[in-house]
Amino acid sequence: MRIVWEKTPEREDEVKVAEFIEGKIKIIQDLLLIYIREGLSALSFTPQPLGGSFYTCEIKYHRHDRRYIINVWDGVRVGDGLPVIYGYLDYHE
Repeated sequence: MRIVWEKTPEREDEVKVAEFIEGKIKIIQDLLLIYIREGLSALSFTPQPLGGSFYTCEIKYHRHDRRYIINVWDGVRVGDGLPVIYGYLDYHE
């Protein structure tokens, strides 16, 4: 499994966050399987901070595109404003 970012991270902060989250791909894959198995509406987790800053990942199913999406939010929360970066999980059942 891999993350296909909707917009290629370009700014330094986007690149750092993308690399950090991509380093958590095993956790994301395990959580995606729980998300699917339990039929959840959304699932979020916050890994240990990156350089003192927290980022929260939210996994959900994008019904229109029929793909799993990952939003990465700044801080320990989801849904406030726009995500820092987001993309699709390249996962095949």
